[in-house]
Amino acid sequence: MENRIYKTKVLWSQMDPNQHLRHSAYADIAASARLDLLEAGGIDMTVLARIKFGPVLFKEELVYRKEVHGVQEITVRSYLKRIERAYSRWAIVSEIYRQDGELACIVSVEGAWIDLKIRKVASLPEEYRAAFLNTPKTEDFQIID
Repeated sequence: MENRIYKTKVLWSQMDPNQHLRHSAYADIAASARLDLLEAGGIDMTVLARIKFGPVLFKEELVYRKEVHGVQEITVRSYLKRIERAYSRWAIVSEIYRQDGELACIVSVEGAWIDLKIRKVASLPEEYRAAFLNTPKTEDFQIID
């Protein structure tokens, strides 16, 4: 899959009292971009509901580079950084860019697939693995044991 670009407009409600994009809004925007990435590969919310699987996060790190001022369009590029050979645990990096093209924030998450029937980390079902692995990857992408 080619690099998926997610675009959204910053909402007034996402601004903090200093007229900057609120810190938690970056995480929310990156989450939407990750779901968009999955949907592009054929794993949308209806599929996840049907197979009773979902993503769960264990770690989230945000590195702020440039402030986002006011209501503007932002662009997000997300990449698969790491995946376990068993297709259970993974890491995704999202880069959030301001309207002027400057990198505003890097959001890195580590997570896993959870089987909602048993409420435990589980391997993604076989029929969805190729779609997940076909997402754009970082230059240092790894498949680990």
